[in-house]
Amino acid sequence: MRPPPSAGARGEETGAVPAAGRAAGRAAGRAVPVRAGAGGHPSAVALTAGDRLRWHRVTDILDVWRETGAWWEGEGETTVFRLLLGGGILIELDRTPAGAWRLLRIYD
Repeated sequence: MRPPPSAGARGEETGAVPAAGRAAGRAAGRAVPVRAGAGGHPSAVALTAGDRLRWHRVTDILDVWRETGAWWEGEGETTVFRLLLGGGILIELDRTPAGAWRLLRIYD
């Protein structure tokens, strides 16, 4: 079960990038379109900009690791990627055992 998305300062959901150095809780577990390149690693990620998707090229893969998840609830192992996108956007996303991509965090 996922936690609810974070609300903005006035109580509404926000699509804005968070203040410097903070992770965006609103992103946790949200499905995101990803283009995979060599070895199945992400080469581009589509993020919401207003009311449309905008593709961002992956400029660097900063880290890759595996997380086991809640194995006692039947969750499988995921692969997590910390990525630097064009424009200096830092994100973390994971790939589920079923092959779905999920946006975990957006950093400023």
